[in-house]
Amino acid sequence: MNNDRNGRQMRYEAIRQTALDSTPRAEESTPPSTAHSALPRPPVRTTHSIVVLDFDGTAANIVDDPADAQLHPDVAEAVRRLHGTQTCVAFVSGRPVSFLQSRLPATVDVIVGIYGLQQVRDGIVIENPLVDPFRPTLQYALKRARQELPGVLIEDKDGLAITAHWRTQERDEVKATRAFVDIAADTGLQTQRARKAIELVAPIQVSKSLALADIARNFTRVLYAGDDAADVPPLHWLRAALAEGSVAEVLGVAVGSTELPESLRNAADIVVNTPSDLAELLDNLDERWQHRGCRSPERNS
Repeated sequence: MNNDRNGRQMRYEAIRQTALDSTPRAEESTPPSTAHSALPRPPVRTTHSIVVLDFDGTAANIVDDPADAQLHPDVAEAVRRLHGTQTCVAFVSGRPVSFLQSRLPATVDVIVGIYGLQQVRDGIVIENPLVDPFRPTLQYALKRARQELPGVLIEDKDGLAITAHWRTQERDEVKATRAFVDIAADTGLQTQRARKAIELVAPIQVSKSLALADIARNFTRVLYAGDDAADVPPLHWLRAALAEGSVAEVLGVAVGSTELPESLRNAADIVVNTPSDLAELLDNLDERWQHRGCRSPERNS
């Protein structure tokens, strides 16, 4: 039994390295990441299945002003129903956990914010201490972005990241991108793209893939759902974990829109059209684990 556990742990660490290797790089003008996540890992769970969801565009409809986003009511009900089954629910998002806590049901088991910099456990927010030295730089970058980009929607993500949005004013894309790339070059921060947006983040190697690798380590069945290019590496991680035998079954879900990246469509096992369709899938999850041959080959006993 101990040999099985040790072997599984070794496989897990190898797959976690795959997630680290597949972490998306920032824009070429920004320096490479300098540190890895230092968040403690989630506690061991007694259940075997976990559902991991992105928020915007996946569990919530995309809206013009990010402050107006709300969890889709159908997804909220599906999440509450899952709480009564042997399935844990986690959210992994580029949003701060303060925002996610205000939108998600109390039954959610794990909340990870800003791609892994924050985690909520037992109601307590835990932040990666590696970000602390970058807080003054992020505050400077926020002030400069607002000065250089009047009229552009600039989102302050609890002092841990800054996002410029141009969903309602696509003409702002070029100037916002140039400004953020210049700020990154001057400060050592990194840029990364999002849907109709660009972000400035600390040069810490965190990602949805790494967050998923840490969350999923205690589970044998994992569903991951997302809507953007940032959700492709987590689906690749699932495939690697499945091939290595670290998980027994996986299900990758893309929530579609006119902006759905082709790379995500190709990486997913299932494409649904809306958050409401995602909720329906969650309500019938046991029937969908076997979709498109998601079951792994025989595992060594």
